[in-house]
Amino acid sequence: AAEFARARFDADVPGSRTVTLALPARVEPPVVVTGTPEPRQLDEVDRSITVIPVDQARTPGLWLTDLLKADASVDVRERGVDGTQADVHLRGGGFGQTLVLVNGHRLSDPQSGHHNLDLPLPLESVSRMEVLHGSGSTLYGSDAVGGAVNVITRRPEASELRVSGGVGDFGWNRQSIAGAFRRGAWSQHASLARDFSTGFRPGRDFRNLAVASESFLDTGLGS
Repeated sequence: AAEFARARFDADVPGSRTVTLALPARVEPPVVVTGTPEPRQLDEVDRSITVIPVDQARTPGLWLTDLLKADASVDVRERGVDGTQADVHLRGGGFGQTLVLVNGHRLSDPQSGHHNLDLPLPLESVSRMEVLHGSGSTLYGSDAVGGAVNVITRRPEASELRVSGGVGDFGWNRQSIAGAFRRGAWSQHASLARDFSTGFRPGRDFRNLAVASESFLDTGLGS
């Protein structure tokens, strides 16, 4: 069933009524490359894939882990608040059997071998996340036997500046800033986010800082 954005009644002619209905713009499904060797539309992929958009997420959140928890088949394990030292588990696989990707490139924490969601990406720099449920070893290797999470960063469509902040209990506060600009074939996106808390008891304080920057150049050969 189509949803009508608005209805307008014209009564210029006596005894008649004209109803003008405006349809909202159709939103095409995003192109998914996490579950197939080549890009395909989401409705053409025969794998179990969930696409979690950041701007239109069903569950609001401040960090990537908040949005991943909206998927009932994803087990996010955090050692602290706001995604601190977090792992992701899919289909019963441990952290060593669930692969985390950023724009299709595998990423791992060199400090511990896990905590793979300790990403240097503020939520403001991410466009969407693609969650592949079940074995992805054919495409990505043995560390994707439980599945894969692919984080897709945001590509600037126009010049913009976003600033946000918040405060809460136990000294919690968060600030973020993200900016983007386009000039001809060149575009740039940069973002920074930090949060801090003194903790509800001694030894429970934490600090998170994430900084990301990407540059794009569009040429006749591609981007």
